[in-house]
Amino acid sequence: MTPQEQLLLDDFLQRLAAVNGVAKDAQADALIHQRLAGQPDALYLLVQRSLLQQHALDAAKAQIAQLQAQVAGQAGGGSFLGGQQPGWGAVPPPYPPQQQAAPAPTWRERLFGGAPAARRFELPRQRSHHGSRRGRRHVLVRRY
Repeated sequence: MTPQEQLLLDDFLQRLAAVNGVAKDAQADALIHQRLAGQPDALYLLVQRSLLQQHALDAAKAQIAQLQAQVAGQAGGGSFLGGQQPGWGAVPPPYPPQQQAAPAPTWRERLFGGAPAARRFELPRQRSHHGSRRGRRHVLVRRY
C-alpha cells in the first residue's frame, strides 16, 4: 500500500466510524449479514470498491469542470454577438442540409395509383359470427 492509499483508507474508515444511529431496514440488514458471513473477504472488497468508485467519481467531476470551463471560454463571455464582430461583407453561415425529396412514382404507381409493392398485400378483417377474435380468419388478397 502506498502512503497516499494509506491516507485515503484512514480517511474513509474515520468517516465510516463517525456515522452513528443509522436507521436500518431489518430485512436488508439480515440479508447483508447472511451474505457477508459466507464471504470472508467481503469487507475488504467493499472498502476497496468504495474507494475506487470515489476516485472515479472525483476524476469525472474534474473532467466535467474542465469541459464546462472550455465551453464557457468558447461562448464569448455572454456578449450579444458571442465575442465576434463580423463585417457587413462576411459570408453568412451555410443553410442546414435539405431533406431529399421522395423518389418519383413508377409507371405502375402512376397508372394504377397505389403504393409500392410492399403495400400491395393486405389482410382483410372478417368478423366471426360471435364477434370474438377466436373465429377470425385472415385471407391473403393480392391487389393490383
